[in-house]
Amino acid sequence: MNRENSTYLPDGPAIRGATDTLYSSEKIISLDISLEGREKLPKSIHTVVFDLDGTYIDNVKKFRTHFVVIAHQVFGVTRKEAALHFMANPHLPSREQVRTLAIKRGWWVESPTVKKAGEDLFERCSRQKGKLTPYAVRTSEWLRGEGMRVAINTGSREKDAENKIFGTELNKYVNVVVGSDSSLDGPTLPPGEPPVVKGDPQLIITARRLGFPAQDYEEEFKPGIVAVTDTPGDVLLFKAAGVSVFAIADYATTRVKMLRALSEFPISQYDQVASSLEHLRGHIERINFKAAVGDKTEVV
Repeated sequence: MNRENSTYLPDGPAIRGATDTLYSSEKIISLDISLEGREKLPKSIHTVVFDLDGTYIDNVKKFRTHFVVIAHQVFGVTRKEAALHFMANPHLPSREQVRTLAIKRGWWVESPTVKKAGEDLFERCSRQKGKLTPYAVRTSEWLRGEGMRVAINTGSREKDAENKIFGTELNKYVNVVVGSDSSLDGPTLPPGEPPVVKGDPQLIITARRLGFPAQDYEEEFKPGIVAVTDTPGDVLLFKAAGVSVFAIADYATTRVKMLRALSEFPISQYDQVASSLEHLRGHIERINFKAAVGDKTEVV
């Protein structure tokens, strides 16, 4: 299906042709995306969109283990050096982790060896399960109990993401899972297709699967969602789409990095950086209260 010609696509970043290098702030900034007229102050929240790995599932340490093994085998670096490299930017997409190490070591990033190492790491991380993060179940249960929808947008493949939550308590609370190979209509994309990235590309699919008409995407769907992530790169992608962000600054992602990412775009009172999912409930309650009383004041 040619999604570029789909009537469902709004003005903005295209779904196809993007790669996971969009996660770097330099790439996002170079797009020169204007949010004038697009940044919508939230109405009452109807959907919360969660990143999966690191936000819902605590598996970043296992990602580091996979990276260290591949970096040692392919590039010959010590395990300590590999671990330090990973922890410098623990939430980079897996292929980007390998590329940045290759550049550091003087390798040609387009070489078959580097590409294969990146694909190997992606495969291992995409399938890596883990325990649920604190407050993941409690928060999701509260959201659904209040009549809100729960969606997952992830860099993993759709089926792999579903397998990560299958058998956990989250399975009964999540309405929609959208991954890097998700399609607007029909089955998932075949191997080799450019990944569907977060921000507008995955949000468009999320809206369609939740039953929002195409014409309501900008005016009804996006103003009523909050995106939850623990990754600065995701913050850039969601803010580029013009949606509010609840950023989790845990042990691996500093508050400074999150604030720096947020500062690249207009920040409103509906964006927040917090230490854990524990604070999401209060954040949403404040948004819904302000929406109920008609508070439209934006903090710049």
